[in-house]
Amino acid sequence: MRCLSIFLLCGLMFGGEVYGLTIDADESEVSVHYGFSGGEITVFGSVKKGHNVALVILGPRESVRFYEKRRVFGLWVNKLVGRVDSVPSFYGFFMNNGFLGSETKADESLLHFYEIGFKRLRFLMGEGILLKDRSKIISEMIKIRASQGLYFEEDRGVKIVNGDLFKVKIRFPKETPTGVFRIKVLTFDEEDVLRQTRVIPIFVRKRGLVSFIAHSAKLYPVWYGLSVVLLSLSVGLLVVFILHRRT
Repeated sequence: MRCLSIFLLCGLMFGGEVYGLTIDADESEVSVHYGFSGGEITVFGSVKKGHNVALVILGPRESVRFYEKRRVFGLWVNKLVGRVDSVPSFYGFFMNNGFLGSETKADESLLHFYEIGFKRLRFLMGEGILLKDRSKIISEMIKIRASQGLYFEEDRGVKIVNGDLFKVKIRFPKETPTGVFRIKVLTFDEEDVLRQTRVIPIFVRKRGLVSFIAHSAKLYPVWYGLSVVLLSLSVGLLVVFILHRRT
C-alpha cells in the first residue's frame, strides 16, 4: 500500500493532466496457505482527466462437467450429461459511476471482446450441451459462482481521485483457484469510445503445507491416495482406542 500512497501523493502534488494510461498493483502475488480465509490487492493508476475506467479480472479457464440424477435399477446415480470446455474460474468487473450501463454508447462488439459484464462472458460449450439449454446452464453457473464470491460486478468499484488517478480493491475469497490471473484496465472518453487498454498479470499460488499436499497429489496420486486412506484408518483406530479406555 505504500507505493499506492506515494503514487497518489505525487499526482496530487504535481497536478497536471495525465494523458497516458498507467497501471500497477500493490501486490503481484496472492499466497494461498493453510487457513487461508481470503485476500485483497489494490490496483491503481493514472488516466486522462474526464475519462472513465473499467477493470476486468479473469482467472484461468477450466472445463466444467454437468451431471443430473437418474434412477438406475432402483438407485439414484449421477449421470454425465455434458461439458463446458472453457469457463473462467474467477471473474470480476468494476467501473466508475456505472457508465457502461444499459444506455451506453460504447461499441457492443468491443464490450463482448473484453468480456465487460456477466452477459458478455464467453463460454465454450463441449459435448452433450443442447443449444436450447445453453442460456440456462450459463445463467446457473454464474449464479453459483457469484454466491461463492468467485464472480462479481461492482458498478462503482473504481474510485477516481483528483480526476486523473484511480484505484480498485479486488478481494479474493478462500475458494479462489490458483494460477495466472489477468487484469485488464480500459479507459473510455465522454462518448463511451474506447481509448486505451492495459493488461497486468497477478499470480495466485499455493504456499507451505497446502502447496506440498497439492504437489504430492499431482505427482504421486497413488501414494497420495494410500497415505490418505492410512491416515484416516489411523485416526479412526485412535478414536476407538480412546473411547474404549474411557469406558
